Amino acid sequence: MKVLWDPQVFTWQAHGGISRLFAETWRELRARETDIEVIVPRWMGPNGYAAEAGLPQTTIDAGRRFPGRKSFVRAFNRWSFRRAFRLARPALVHPTYFDPGFLKQIGRTPFVLTVFDMIHERFAQSGLPFDRKTSDRKKLLLDRAARVIAISQATKQDLIDYAGVAAERIDVAWPGNSLAPPPASGGSSRADGAAGGRPYLLFVGQRPSYKNFANCLRGVADLLHRRDLALRCVGGGAFNAEELALIGALKVVEHVTQETLTDEALACAYRDALLFVFPSRGEGFGIPLLEAFSCGCPVAASDIAVFREVAGDAAQYFEPERPESIGAAVATLLDDGALRARLVGEGRERQRLFSWARSAELTAATYRKLAPAPGR
Repeated sequence: MKVLWDPQVFTWQAHGGISRLFAETWRELRARETDIEVIVPRWMGPNGYAAEAGLPQTTIDAGRRFPGRKSFVRAFNRWSFRRAFRLARPALVHPTYFDPGFLKQIGRTPFVLTVFDMIHERFAQSGLPFDRKTSDRKKLLLDRAARVIAISQATKQDLIDYAGVAAERIDVAWPGNSLAPPPASGGSSRADGAAGGRPYLLFVGQRPSYKNFANCLRGVADLLHRRDLALRCVGGGAFNAEELALIGALKVVEHVTQETLTDEALACAYRDALLFVFPSRGEGFGIPLLEAFSCGCPVAASDIAVFREVAGDAAQYFEPERPESIGAAVATLLDDGALRARLVGEGRERQRLFSWARSAELTAATYRKLAPAPGR
């Protein structure tokens, strides 16, 4: 069975959870002798995960800047997809994001759509920033998709509640973890070489909007002062003006840092942290939970359905809308060594439930549901 991917996410995302999901799925499916042949046309774009997985990236230098570059890249990728579709004659198409441009090329060929979260739809009425264009494109494709893959049971329920997708059209394929556990620290202090020498709490990823960084910072500010700790932020880019103003108002300028790390350095950051704090108001899954578990880092996380689904009893939960709840959960973990040790052990067991191999198997099972009948 030939399945053609529209590799649109690789053309604009240099790194990120969505492109990593597809790159790891490609790697796993290619490693198995199955009836599924995934075809990816040559694409032009900056994605590092896809390049590492061996996807057929064009040799044209997509990083070079020139007038009209975006239009050129878009035109090249659509031409490449159109050519691959004509040559492969696939039984099924699987776009990697929500640009519906591929619909013009595939005619009546069925397609599968992966949905990573329903954040835009859930928070549309809450005053948080809302990407109407992405939401409208997603709805268009959801209405036409032969089947839908959700990356968690919580996301499946959101698809039912916020998009009206019938439950029987939705399959679940949970992601895995790509972060290799770091070597042992050799007994060095968790404060060594990071966050100005202070022991630190770890925050990973984007910070605006539903990521809830402001409430997290308000919740832990007093702990940073009283215990001389740092809040070490990895990824998400430099602090913006609003974040800098809040950091200044809370008088924690010397306690809050931001940096970008390689995967290897990030694994060490998890290993050496006092704990990882994950305060999101909503997520589609929550891969950083698995990263922390695999690196032996205790976790304090928002008490939301998807985190309960992923972490089970392996996290200390808090109410993300209440900074005092965040601070109390973090303080409890800091003060209770036995609790930290228990959560680390349970986290290591919990992360074994999720793997890219299983994710790829579940994705292939969805493809097979749409396989053409013998002889057709």
